[in-house]
Amino acid sequence: NQNPLPAGQKGQMIKIAEDNTMTLSVTRLTDGAGLKPHIHKTHDEIIYVIKGTMQIFVNDNWVDARAGSIHFNPMGKVHGTRQTGAEAAVAISIFTPAMKEPDRHFVQ
Repeated sequence: NQNPLPAGQKGQMIKIAEDNTMTLSVTRLTDGAGLKPHIHKTHDEIIYVIKGTMQIFVNDNWVDARAGSIHFNPMGKVHGTRQTGAEAAVAISIFTPAMKEPDRHFVQ
């Protein structure tokens, strides 16, 4: 509630903490929004789903993830996310080392 979605947007990533070893972000996705399949060249990513349902693109397939699911995206491996279900999906992402690549763009 402290970080409402900007008008017309269906997803947002909020950086919570960062140092040289990691970046911690919270992502919220609504209405089918997501991140198209992509790779990270400089860091690994761990995704922990807090609320709602989503799909994660891994090994050329979309797999279901819900609250309590955890997923590891190794550096250089194609992955993506998209919200599914009736409520917003909220997830924590931990990037290690810290995410220094340009911001990704949500598929709205």
